[in-house]
Amino acid sequence: RIQSPTDKYLRTLCFLDSLRGWVAGDSGMIFYTNDGGNNWQQQQIGSNYTIMDLFFLNDSVGWGIAWDEVFADQSYGTYILKTSDAGQTWLAERYREDAVFLKAIYILDTLKGFMGGYPGNFLRTSDGGINWENAIIDSGFFSYFPPIHFNFFNEFYGIACGGIIDIQGVVWRTTNGGESWISHG
Repeated sequence: RIQSPTDKYLRTLCFLDSLRGWVAGDSGMIFYTNDGGNNWQQQQIGSNYTIMDLFFLNDSVGWGIAWDEVFADQSYGTYILKTSDAGQTWLAERYREDAVFLKAIYILDTLKGFMGGYPGNFLRTSDGGINWENAIIDSGFFSYFPPIHFNFFNEFYGIACGGIIDIQGVVWRTTNGGESWISHG
């Protein structure tokens, strides 16, 4: 067990190897380590969004999903975070729809990536995150539950998992690079 760099709730982590990695969570907290977690450096995203997921493609380019749950001004939903300097600076871009809470992100290469979350969204990009399109999801009973994690084994074959509390978990698979997903409830 290692010492946590914060007393805030940490929700996600992404490590490139046994030494270099990031953790993130509530109040916009992101921390980086280059010594396996013995020491942490805080990074700033410039807000107190709740960071739900991180994914680093390499030691410079990283992505994140954050929630803005402030209801007073009716602006709530997802922000997509991106860094190209190992987290020293982050760009936060609001997702195009309110009341969509994306929870997972997976970046395959510099152009292709995937996001998913509530209410059952599967999104993909083929232009480095400039545009996000809906993927095709089969019409099974559990198909439109939210995905909460992605993993790809190559550019064509991937798996996602998710579901809703108190209801059976769902596993989806793609064999065509995320253009379409088939659920297995």
